[in-house]
Amino acid sequence: MCPLASWHDPRACHVFVLALLIFMTLNGVCSAQDPVRPDAVVLEQVHFLLFGRERQEIGEVQLLEEQYRIQLFDVGISTYYTVAIARDDLLSITSISAERTVQVLKERARLIAARAVLREQRRKERRDRAVAVGSNDARSRRGEGLDVPSGSSTPSSSSRVLAPLNQPFSTSSSLEEGMGLLQRLHQVCEELVLRSADLLQVGLECKESLRSWRSASDGNSRLFLNLREESFSLVEQTESISDRIRARMKEIDWTVTQIKDKELRPRDLPELADRIRRRVLQCEKKVDSLDVLLSACRDGLKVLGDPIVKTTEPEGQQAVTVVRGAVTREPSRPAPSSARPETQVFGSERNPDRLSNEAVASKRETLATTNNVLRVSEETSTAGELDSDASSESEEVEQPESASGSMPGGFSTLLIGGLLGALLVLVLTKVVRSLL
Repeated sequence: MCPLASWHDPRACHVFVLALLIFMTLNGVCSAQDPVRPDAVVLEQVHFLLFGRERQEIGEVQLLEEQYRIQLFDVGISTYYTVAIARDDLLSITSISAERTVQVLKERARLIAARAVLREQRRKERRDRAVAVGSNDARSRRGEGLDVPSGSSTPSSSSRVLAPLNQPFSTSSSLEEGMGLLQRLHQVCEELVLRSADLLQVGLECKESLRSWRSASDGNSRLFLNLREESFSLVEQTESISDRIRARMKEIDWTVTQIKDKELRPRDLPELADRIRRRVLQCEKKVDSLDVLLSACRDGLKVLGDPIVKTTEPEGQQAVTVVRGAVTREPSRPAPSSARPETQVFGSERNPDRLSNEAVASKRETLATTNNVLRVSEETSTAGELDSDASSESEEVEQPESASGSMPGGFSTLLIGGLLGALLVLVLTKVVRSLL
């Protein structure tokens, strides 16, 4: 029976520790060789629709439920921003090589650094101008014999800290360096307040334009709905970031007051100033993103075009249709008016029994002639409707009426013709009887 090794045996402990070290080493090697890293950046060539316009950008695409979230980079102000689009608005995605990805990231980092340097130079110039104005005021007060505070700023103290704001603040910094950082952050907050006010004005103008478009339009479009939703969201975000910036300014003022009153320990200032720095930079990044999105929303209004108005039949065409209907019913009226005078004439002059049949026949011929004239005028007026106005059509219809009912000489001629025809019939009848 073999004796079992005890845990108290030093050799067994050494073996166990050695095996544990080997396992941890192998696990570390496998982790180091794993090509998939959570912080790896995967850039793709994205072709998509944004506010009705086709765009082709390089960015990071992420699928979130029913929409795609794309992180893009704006070269104009050298900042990142994120847009959310529907699935149907994503047209195509093409992967780019790793070498191209590294090149794009380096170029973007260079643009961001150049932007930071440019902004810092502008802020330094404003600080120097403010210090120069303060020095002139102090000299003028001394010349007038007024008391000047001993803690007045000098050019050296205002421009001593020139480290980029995107770098962490050292914990070993002095109290004076911390105060200089807080002053710079307060100046950045003042700039962001002005920028956010301008962006809020742009957002309100977009909302007003969309409201005017909706009131003048008889329908909606998908682009209008997207623009309205986006503009309302951007205005809310701008108001929110303005409140956050003002909160940071109050925090900076409170910190400076605590330092002056010596209620804040100097060793706690670097950590507190660095926390404020990170929050201010987050606000600046958000303002940059809102700047790009509001400019894109403003461009989308140009793509929206004129309001949608439904086409209706003009009033002039409706009037012409009514006149045409009246013209088609008009020819049936002159017949009774032309028949009444004939009856009066026949009854007033004479009414012989022998000529009653001939008179009736002559009246029928007269009515037929009048109807033919009216029919011809009706056809003429119908053909003229395609090329003339409603007023000329009514005048063409009224002319036969006046011609048929206004001249008594026409009826006397018809009466004489009827009498002559009756006499001719009598003569022919006598001739035929004599021949028989």
